[in-house]
Amino acid sequence: MAFNPDSAPPAYGGRIMFVLINRLEEARFGDVPDALFHVPLPREVRVSDLRARKAQ
Repeated sequence: MAFNPDSAPPAYGGRIMFVLINRLEEARFGDVPDALFHVPLPREVRVSDLRARKAQ
């Protein structure tokens, strides 16, 4: 989200100028194994995965 600058007319000051949403579907970095990005979590940590479809 980007807000209008202080130099904008008073009616627009502090208001949202635009919203930009990027969605990364896939990225590859040579031969870097997926396991490098695995973050071990303690058993008591709860994770809510809100993705509609999960990669298999």
